Amino acid sequence: MDIREKVFAAFKKEYVGHVAAMRDLCAILEEESGGEPPVNILENGKVRAHTLKGAARAAGLPPVQDMAFSLEQIFNRVKDK
Repeated sequence: MDIREKVFAAFKKEYVGHVAAMRDLCAILEEESGGEPPVNILENGKVRAHTLKGAARAAGLPPVQDMAFSLEQIFNRVKDK
């Protein structure tokens, strides 16, 4: 197995956890939609998206990298409101 295959295999293991965590964080934010969103939830989402973005870049997956970048920006915008 060459390095690209190893990186892609690691990405396949890692992305599932990040996506599941962001899905859970979004569900929490949806439940809390009446007030200020908890900063720790937004920060956690931003970090997960950022990590996913870097992993996608390393794995050579530009569409996933772009999607993760967009998610990171969304978490930042909501946090900075």
